Amino acid sequence: MTNTIIHSSTCTTCKRILKEFETKNPIFIDIKKNPLDENQLKDISEKVGSYKILFNKRAKKVKDLELEEDNMNDNDYKNILLLDYTFIKRPIFIFEDKIFIGNDKKTLGELEEYLK
Repeated sequence: MTNTIIHSSTCTTCKRILKEFETKNPIFIDIKKNPLDENQLKDISEKVGSYKILFNKRAKKVKDLELEEDNMNDNDYKNILLLDYTFIKRPIFIFEDKIFIGNDKKTLGELEEYLK
């Protein structure tokens, strides 16, 4: 999954970020239309160190699950991420040597520096 951008085509934040940051000939994966399978998720989590890093705490459905994150292990996060695409932080920019996950200022600043 080198030079890949994982996003949601209906997410306005993803749309804004994709316009802002151009990469050379990326593969686009719309996780709403093509959810990540277990192997794809495993591949990304191994590169970043855990499934928890991929977990979107701000997803509306998180409150519905009434999760007790203090008691969750990495396998718990994996299972939740596989339930619904909204639990995955996005966008995800995957390059040969680096992965950028989410839309916080720090991540986007690092992405901007990387693309220079």
